[in-house]
Amino acid sequence: MRIFVVWSPVLMTDWGRPSTATLARVSDARAAQFWDRGRLISHSMGEQNRRGVVWDYIAVYSPGAIWKDRPPEALYHGGPVVRVTDAARAALAQALQETQHSRFQMRLEEGNDAAAGVLRPNRMSESRFHHFVTIQP
Repeated sequence: MRIFVVWSPVLMTDWGRPSTATLARVSDARAAQFWDRGRLISHSMGEQNRRGVVWDYIAVYSPGAIWKDRPPEALYHGGPVVRVTDAARAALAQALQETQHSRFQMRLEEGNDAAAGVLRPNRMSESRFHHFVTIQP
């Protein structure tokens, strides 16, 4: 599983990159955090003007999903993050279970009976960021 957190200037007080304390809100070691000063991610998701900024948003993508000109179809998406945490965790758990089931089936076919891993969801923050999750097999 890979987690991408994209911080963007949205509010008038968002003058620069997030502070170390702000970055520490996402403590999962699998999370890669990025500063998107020009809001390129928001624009790729449909931002046309300041009123259409995409922020405080989470999306769960299927294994192997690739971003091209636009984001791929999400298994789940919604926001604000603080209000959709349970639904996002459920979608993530289901996607991981399906991925692990596929891996387990492949290993059984190869003669290996390795066990599947366990989902340990991270507490999600209610601050001003895009939170994108891409599950990779």
